[in-house]
Amino acid sequence: NLLNDARICLGIYSRNLTKESVTILGRLVCDLDGSIITASDISILDALKTCNSYSEDQKRAIEARLNSRVSKYGIPSSWSSATIQDLGNLPLTLTYTWSQVTKVVLIEALPKFIKKTKRLRPPNDVLIFINQLNLRITSNNTINCTEGIIIAEDINELTPAIYNTAQLDVCLSDLVLIDSVLRLGSLAFDRIQLGVLKQRLLRIYPDGLPENQIRLLGNISTVFNATDVSSWNITQ
Repeated sequence: NLLNDARICLGIYSRNLTKESVTILGRLVCDLDGSIITASDISILDALKTCNSYSEDQKRAIEARLNSRVSKYGIPSSWSSATIQDLGNLPLTLTYTWSQVTKVVLIEALPKFIKKTKRLRPPNDVLIFINQLNLRITSNNTINCTEGIIIAEDINELTPAIYNTAQLDVCLSDLVLIDSVLRLGSLAFDRIQLGVLKQRLLRIYPDGLPENQIRLLGNISTVFNATDVSSWNITQ
């Protein structure tokens, strides 16, 4: 294994890596297991933030280190939008930490991070991250909108993370849905959420979706089946 060969070649035998050892290893720190991340100098976080992906073991270790009060980033409740940007790819490892970050910071920072993640990672990675945020309320209230009425100007990358299926349905008006299909179709909704948007569109257009809407569907089109498509009004 390249990592082990490099450590032997460089004379790095301890599992408690010093700051110097972390620097010497460079990108190879991305292959370290969680126990080494936990035991090493805190500077290892800076080295890890450029890694392309993380194992579950690494994620747990990184999140624990970020919550240990000794990293340069400070405690999560003190994080700003700039802090989250400075974390590089480390936000991909976080789960319970998000509940400690102020809502103002989440609203400002996460849409930018999700947009960046969508450019660089497969769609499933984005969905996993959004689920890790755990920002959706647990209530399945299908009558009252408790998360806030969705207006076109506020629809962004964080919308799928905030609205569960029930709230997405009751908080999104037909008018906003019709006017915002293009934007909604570009977001990382899961298939159940996309199904809600599909059903709403089918109710709005019982005789089949008009061509000008079909062209804007984006990700929403992935939950339409052959029977649905056969009713679309396509002229060319």
